[in-house]
Amino acid sequence: MKAELANAKRKAQTYKKRLQRLKTNSTNFAMDTPRIKTRKRLANFHRCKQSVKKTLVFHYALLIKLRTDTGIPHLKDKSVRLLDF
Repeated sequence: MKAELANAKRKAQTYKKRLQRLKTNSTNFAMDTPRIKTRKRLANFHRCKQSVKKTLVFHYALLIKLRTDTGIPHLKDKSVRLLDF
């Protein structure tokens, strides 16, 4: 009985820690670099990975540059908004 209680407490602590890590990591998603965003997208992608990786890194870098140069966080134009994932 005590062993089951200790096991349940250990699992509860594990899940609490996992939730805490998810909360802290999800806030950093907006601050990810183009390379980190690309790595996350290509985690389970295996076909022609190199060419897709180069394209995605360029895409994310271009989006960041457009947003910083224009100073508009949410681009209202529909054609530009389609570029954002």
